[in-house]
Amino acid sequence: MTELGQYLANGLVSGAIYVLVALGLAIVFSTLDVVNFAHGQLFMLGGYAAYVCVVSLDLPYLLSLPVAALVLAVVGLVIERLVFRPLYDRPHLDMILVSVGLIQIFQYGASWIWGIEAREVPTGMGPSVEILGTGMFLSRERLLLIAVATLLIPVVALLLQRTLFGKALHAIADDEEGAATVGIHRPTFASLAFIAGAALAGLAGALLAPISLVSPSSGAEVVIKAFVILIVGGIGSIRGAISAGVLLGLAEAVLGGYLGYRYVDVFAFGLVIIALIVRPQGLLGRATRPV
Repeated sequence: MTELGQYLANGLVSGAIYVLVALGLAIVFSTLDVVNFAHGQLFMLGGYAAYVCVVSLDLPYLLSLPVAALVLAVVGLVIERLVFRPLYDRPHLDMILVSVGLIQIFQYGASWIWGIEAREVPTGMGPSVEILGTGMFLSRERLLLIAVATLLIPVVALLLQRTLFGKALHAIADDEEGAATVGIHRPTFASLAFIAGAALAGLAGALLAPISLVSPSSGAEVVIKAFVILIVGGIGSIRGAISAGVLLGLAEAVLGGYLGYRYVDVFAFGLVIIALIVRPQGLLGRATRPV
């Protein structure tokens, strides 16, 4: 049982990261119908932001978390204004090709600035902690990640469901012309959606940086899993993304621990195939808006 508990605890860490990245994708895609495959590179840049804060600027690791979120929020605003906004009325293929181009720009840019070798982000947080005398251990960085995600994910869900910001995004997703007639300025909320999504990706990258080394390619796998979560949980369903992300993280950890991690990706894409065949709208998906 201790072994299973350890796998489940590690799975919560993966699930928390998947959910944070998937939520950022869901906010942008379900509201603006924009498929941004470069979202994983925003996650990667969040890790490098933490690295620069801690290693280059000698700042405390905890301070690097809000800094990474803020820096990536600015990056999100820039790419929305300069890259995606001119394409809103263009075919989806144009946006996909542009986002693939952004992947190359961000990856080669990171390689040019920091090199291709993986970078470690030290935290100085001390040794692992035993969980309630169970014989299971988690590093303090993993516990911090789980704690931040546990606090932040419900806040994001409430922000999207209960605030004027969330209701405006709902209105744009449901009826763009109707939203405009009641004074909802789509370009403004498009920028805010990209800012929120990029900030979540940057924070997730900074949280995972001390656990998994940062490299120019470190966002590729995470964004693939985020798309898996959106499909399985239901495009546009925030609750579905949260449920699917946690379940995927736990399942990967248990299957990887007992069967070997080479089967983890097979399981993830198997879920997508089953979801598309059995329940195309996903676990909790009905509409294409963030609910």
